[in-house]
Amino acid sequence: DGDLDLFLVQHAARPRLFRNDGGNANGWLKVKTKGSKSGRDGVGAKITVTYDRSKAPLVAVVTAGDNYLSMNPLVQHFGLGPGDDPVPEVRVAWPAGCAQTFRDVPRNTVLVADEAECGTQSTW
Repeated sequence: DGDLDLFLVQHAARPRLFRNDGGNANGWLKVKTKGSKSGRDGVGAKITVTYDRSKAPLVAVVTAGDNYLSMNPLVQHFGLGPGDDPVPEVRVAWPAGCAQTFRDVPRNTVLVADEAECGTQSTW
């Protein structure tokens, strides 16, 4: 449904699911990296989402760490707040050195950034 839920597992305790059933009043964007030179899942790619030019951008780095009974998600989720306007700019900086910029990305979608197209793709 586009929002994040939390499943919590603690040693010697019952697992708990915290569902986010707030009605999805705010927008979101998911970014999936598809690497080639930098590795299949794009681990190490830095994603910068400029969703409102009057606010600081949102930044995430794709990591492949894990924890007890869990792992870091490979698809990055960004909460955008209220509004219907497209995301002005999403920038993906790949570990191999190339960078892609996507402009006017629709909200509530999954953007697939393909490193093989880096250097040729500059818009959504």
